[in-house]
Amino acid sequence: MAINFEPIFSEMANGPEKIKENFDKVKTIDDGVTALNQKDTANFKIGKFIGGGASGSVSLNGVGQGMHIVGLWDQMSDSSWPKSLQNRKSFWGSLIQCGDESGNIATQILILANLGSIYFRSYVDHTWKEWTRIDGQRDQ
Repeated sequence: MAINFEPIFSEMANGPEKIKENFDKVKTIDDGVTALNQKDTANFKIGKFIGGGASGSVSLNGVGQGMHIVGLWDQMSDSSWPKSLQNRKSFWGSLIQCGDESGNIATQILILANLGSIYFRSYVDHTWKEWTRIDGQRDQ
């Protein structure tokens, strides 16, 4: 069914142009927010979601530099995760990666909020090293 927009705009001066102008303003605002969210602050970016659901990617290898949100609700056995987390489910938190694999030096810090765990690993000589769990010792 075709819609005739002419009656809608007959009483409006420049109706279609005004609508386009408003859409252009919304696009400009959206582009500005997107640019702000992706702003490179000291070469550190807001990253992507890692985990189950729509993203489908659960690998921690090759995620790139930045701060990434981690969420997993189904069991998985991807070997890029710490061994104690493989074949587990229901954890969430953040992954901070400094550097990237293209520079051959990188570090990852995995902070799991609901498990109260922090893990660390480094990328050297074209290989991700084993995860190390950081056990909290209270500073006295």
